[in-house]
Amino acid sequence: MTLSRRHFLKVLGAGLVVLYLLDDEAEARLRMSEAEYRRELFRSFVKFARECNAWVVSPPFERRCRVLVPDGSDLLERLAQLPRFPVVKMPNVSQRLQGGRFIEVQEIQVTLWP
Repeated sequence: MTLSRRHFLKVLGAGLVVLYLLDDEAEARLRMSEAEYRRELFRSFVKFARECNAWVVSPPFERRCRVLVPDGSDLLERLAQLPRFPVVKMPNVSQRLQGGRFIEVQEIQVTLWP
């Protein structure tokens, strides 16, 4: 066992005790303030959207993120697997300049925290 890991016990019903093993990153997240957690969540979501070829166009660290999703992006399918983050499809279709040509994008709104 390395020194960078921490143990903690959680008592469940009927006297069942579970031993959890945390690394330094997980422990640091447990100690984050609410504002730090929201900043980290927003940054992670922006990175996630970029990996799916989508663009976050809302101001930084907003609760409701506006995202432009091009055709062929798998962002909506991947977000459907995460019910914690509700998605609202906006009725308008926009265009975005990419690589010297205009592409059609759909705007969605993702709520990151209540």
